[in-house]
Amino acid sequence: MKPFSRRDFLQTGAAAASGMVGPLAHAQHATLAYKPEKGANLRVLRWKRFVQGEEDAFNANIAKFAQLHGVEVKIDNEGWEDLRPKAAVSANVGSSPDMNMGWFDDPHQYPDKLMDVTELAEYLGKKYGG
Repeated sequence: MKPFSRRDFLQTGAAAASGMVGPLAHAQHATLAYKPEKGANLRVLRWKRFVQGEEDAFNANIAKFAQLHGVEVKIDNEGWEDLRPKAAVSANVGSSPDMNMGWFDDPHQYPDKLMDVTELAEYLGKKYGG
């Protein structure tokens, strides 16, 4: 038997992947459409910038979202060290922002204060393959 080279592996993998793209690209996805309420606004708690380009891109995305959906978005920027305690306190007081950007384990500190987004997550999983 001929030895299986790295080049052979890459060619075989590329052929297999290209064979799967066709069926996945044409898969039917259920649509999910959320419409914001008239006069809706959104408040986001996030960290202060580390990299100016990231903040510029984030702000551009927020501006585009606001323009497309007619939703005013207010961003609360906090220092990295202050973000976690502020999110926890605001969740426990009941006046938290609509979205908090933080760490993966933060939601487990106040699970009863979160919204169930299972429907959205399942839709995105089906649409983008898991």
